[in-house]
Amino acid sequence: MEVRDRVGAAVAAGVDPASPQAAAIVDALATRYAQTFGRADDARLRDWMLDRLRTADEPLAERYLRLLAVING
Repeated sequence: MEVRDRVGAAVAAGVDPASPQAAAIVDALATRYAQTFGRADDARLRDWMLDRLRTADEPLAERYLRLLAVING
């Protein structure tokens, strides 16, 4: 199962983000980010990930992307 699928399943199942089960998923996600972006899996990477995920979850960012899609066709 891919990391994205594991994250989605955990969210759908209501896994507590502070649980050991969630920690294993976060570790897998951090490993994937580190590999993808050529960075070390350290606290700086995890802070960077959190910032990116918060930005992606911003409702105004979603609205902006939808409007951009309308403009660009």
